[in-house]
Amino acid sequence: MEDLHQDVIESLVKHIDELHEINTSLNDKVKELELKLRKFEEMMVTESNKRKRMKEEIQQVKVAYSHMESQKPISKNNNWRGKWMDVLMTIFIVGLLVLAVLVGSISMVMQMVFRFIQEDRLIGAVNLRKCSVLCVMYCV
Repeated sequence: MEDLHQDVIESLVKHIDELHEINTSLNDKVKELELKLRKFEEMMVTESNKRKRMKEEIQQVKVAYSHMESQKPISKNNNWRGKWMDVLMTIFIVGLLVLAVLVGSISMVMQMVFRFIQEDRLIGAVNLRKCSVLCVMYCV
């Protein structure tokens, strides 16, 4: 009987030791998780502070911009130099486009004339007149 009690006591001591080891490992894990939680909370506070600072900076920029807009001098001539430069640049660009179209059409007509010459179709004044009328119509 005493052996049985001794075996039970030893078994209980083993189980208690195992439970103690499990408890210490769980306590270590809890401490690690608490540390991670603190770091996460600190990070959240830091991010929140960053967002607040960014909102404040955006608000300051908005205020500065509105102040600059209110301080702009109102010109009576509405910046006529800039408008005239825009008009002149537009006319220049349109002129270049028209010139490019004319050069392109003239080169196409010249290619057509040279093709007629190469094919020996341009024989006599009648064909020359037809070709010139065709060139004029194409250019128009």
